[in-house]
Amino acid sequence: MRSGADSFLSQFDDEIDMLKTAAMATLIETAKLNELDPEVYLREVFERIADASDQPRRRVAAVEHRAATR
Repeated sequence: MRSGADSFLSQFDDEIDMLKTAAMATLIETAKLNELDPEVYLREVFERIADASDQPRRRVAAVEHRAATR
């Protein structure tokens, strides 16, 4: 007999989809364990990821700006 998690994950054909789903489930359960609203928690996590991925672009723009003003 399969567990609920096995049954749930078996519906995905692509391993990448399974990994994405597992990551989302982990984030949601982490929020619940810490008595946080999962939607608010996910929004915060995604905003931090977006900000972090934007950091290199901001640094390059700042360096270019300084170089252009010299």
